Amino acid sequence: MITILRLFVLLGFIVVIPGISSFSQVGINSDKSAPDPSAGLDVKFSDKGFLPPRMTFDERNAIVSPHEGLMVYCTNCNTDGTGLLSIYQGGKWKNILLDCTTPAPPTPGTNIPDTTKITWNWNPAWIASGYKWNTVDDYSSATNVGTSPSHTETGLTVCTTYTRYVWAYNVCGHSNVCILSQATLQIAPSSPIAGTSDATCSQIVFHWSAVPLATGYKAGQNSDYASAFDLGNVLTATAPNCTPSTWYYGYVWAYNDCGHSAPTALSGQTLPGLCIGLDYQGGRIFYLDGTGLHGLIASTSDLGNSFWSPPFSGPVPGTSTAIGTGQANTNAIISIITDPATAAMSCHNYTGGSYSDWFLPSKDELNLLYLQKSFFDGLGGIYWSSSQYDDNTAWTQDLSTGAQNHTTKYDIDHVRAVRAF
Repeated sequence: MITILRLFVLLGFIVVIPGISSFSQVGINSDKSAPDPSAGLDVKFSDKGFLPPRMTFDERNAIVSPHEGLMVYCTNCNTDGTGLLSIYQGGKWKNILLDCTTPAPPTPGTNIPDTTKITWNWNPAWIASGYKWNTVDDYSSATNVGTSPSHTETGLTVCTTYTRYVWAYNVCGHSNVCILSQATLQIAPSSPIAGTSDATCSQIVFHWSAVPLATGYKAGQNSDYASAFDLGNVLTATAPNCTPSTWYYGYVWAYNDCGHSAPTALSGQTLPGLCIGLDYQGGRIFYLDGTGLHGLIASTSDLGNSFWSPPFSGPVPGTSTAIGTGQANTNAIISIITDPATAAMSCHNYTGGSYSDWFLPSKDELNLLYLQKSFFDGLGGIYWSSSQYDDNTAWTQDLSTGAQNHTTKYDIDHVRAVRAF
């Protein structure tokens, strides 16, 4: 039996909520209408709304073990501090953004520079679900760094200012760009360490060690950095056209965008005797025989361009291609073809170094010159030899590529004089 007190409570509940019309459905209204058949709870008013539980961001997050689908109105969860609906889904609170607000741009943080790297930092943006970072102002090609407000960039150059770009994003889109700027640390490189020099009788090749942070090296004959030669990343410097048994000296500096090191002294002594590349008796040695006392010298510059013989000059019998036959070949040519403009006659008349025994090299002698072309400036293009191929052509060689060929005798090609010693 229902007691009088329980009856009064039940009657009071019915008065307060007159629209509850069944136990399987609940209708809350002012007109006593039945709830819609599709609704478990049907709230209907013409002058009132539905208010879910209202709480702050911290209060919402303090709910213990929220159930999947739990909904509240968060009073300060919007980007501008205003409220919005929140629903607990998939193990975390998610905001219902009816106008789908994109995050504001991040603001620059305190970057951490090093010599060759920078850790870029920015301040988190409200309602951002992640960030993108780029070296150029282009969101589409930017690197997604996830939720971390930081990104470390390596492989940079010392003492250099860099500008980078960051965006915040969420499901609604991305923010405007945040521009970051930072310079790497300003540290000049240390001095190189001199290595062992390589020497012949005619040149010295100085060596030194690579230096951390250096972007290049300069070397010179004296300790004046301003007048030194920039070698880029090369770790050697060559002093050519040296004298045998002589000490040579130089200096090298390491540099980067911050400055340069103190100079490192270099030294080396050339070998005694004769060697390839030595300036000797009016020219430069390009071949030594087995004794090391005899060989071939070439003039240090071309004698111009010329033909081997005029058209219809006929054959020159008895020429050879072998080493040691250039002089005899030249004598054979000028005994038959006396035109002073021929290649052979140009060499025969040359008196470089006050020597008068210059000649046009044979085919094999010309190839020896090609093999030592690094000791000669401006040695390139097609050159005549004194070796006849047939009645109408003679052997030539491209001293740029090494290719040998037989060429029509009245073609115009380069001439380089040679003499034996």
